[in-house]
Amino acid sequence: MKLATAIEQCAATGTPRYLLEQAVENGRKRGLLGKREAERFEAMVGGADEQEQRGEPS
Repeated sequence: MKLATAIEQCAATGTPRYLLEQAVENGRKRGLLGKREAERFEAMVGGADEQEQRGEPS
């Protein structure tokens, strides 16, 4: 399984945001995520954070 797939599945099943952030950061550092993939996940994780602040389910 690719890291990108694992992150997508974890995000879809409610994995805590801090763990998703760690996965993206580590994947980027190790070269397992390209720049575009990492940016997409960072935006996705950031969007989930904004929903939490508004009290919406992610």
